[in-house]
Amino acid sequence: MTDQPLGTPTPDEHTQTHQIEFPPHTPRTFTVEDVLANAKLPERTAQVCLRPDLQADYDAALTELATLVNAQGEIIADPEATLGDESRVGRAQELGEMITRIRKDMATHMWSVRFRGLASEDYSVFNKQHQPKGENPDTTEYNLRLIAATAFDPPITYEQAKALNGKLGARAMAELANTAWNVCNDGGISVPKSLTFSVNQARN
Repeated sequence: MTDQPLGTPTPDEHTQTHQIEFPPHTPRTFTVEDVLANAKLPERTAQVCLRPDLQADYDAALTELATLVNAQGEIIADPEATLGDESRVGRAQELGEMITRIRKDMATHMWSVRFRGLASEDYSVFNKQHQPKGENPDTTEYNLRLIAATAFDPPITYEQAKALNGKLGARAMAELANTAWNVCNDGGISVPKSLTFSVNQARN
């Protein structure tokens, strides 16, 4: 038998190497050309309730219901209550049905707006043109222009953004403005966790 060079063992069934087989969904290595051809700008969706007035009714019903039932949904016994047990049960059921109706009504008045981020170069130009200067500046104008520049489903013009600002409440406009800002600054490229993983984590 011919001696093997130092560090090169004689191959046998135990030491012979095999080509590694990667899983079928192993990410490929992208070239710059691949990235330029396939990369997409980030997108996010804002949801705005057009009937925020219903929140007051919802909160009032929920507050009253909390005086009648505990966290387990059981009627709270109160010997000094002026309502009889039957009346308390009936009122609790009525409030539960009212809360369900309000939630459904609010859901039917949700407005979705989809935003697409600006390319880095375009965003830099946008900021140079519209970013306010000075300490504690008023960012209203900037936010309205950013909403108009990034909203695409449905598209929103600057004039429409101004009209919405005069009609919608501060919370709704903040949702639109924050989504427009986030899609340009925090688009995110990581793959979301699977639903199963999220559920398991929630149970831990």
